[in-house]
Amino acid sequence: DGEPLRVQAEDASVESLLIAEGTDRIVSLDADTVITGLERHGIPYVRAGDEFTLAVRVCDGKESEPGLVGLRLLVADRLSP
Repeated sequence: DGEPLRVQAEDASVESLLIAEGTDRIVSLDADTVITGLERHGIPYVRAGDEFTLAVRVCDGKESEPGLVGLRLLVADRLSP
């Protein structure tokens, strides 16, 4: 298991989403995240300082407790160079 994907955006509106309460710049990857062009020996790999494009959705807590503080996640649907 690697380090969390901690992201900094060039666009100010995206940057405000990344620093919103509960996110701490962390974008989660799940089994359905499509990753293209960022492989190392056939395995998805991102290094500190790499530049890439993310298609991100916001997940606000669990279905049973939507919007519960501290459970807000940013989940990547796509990741590409």
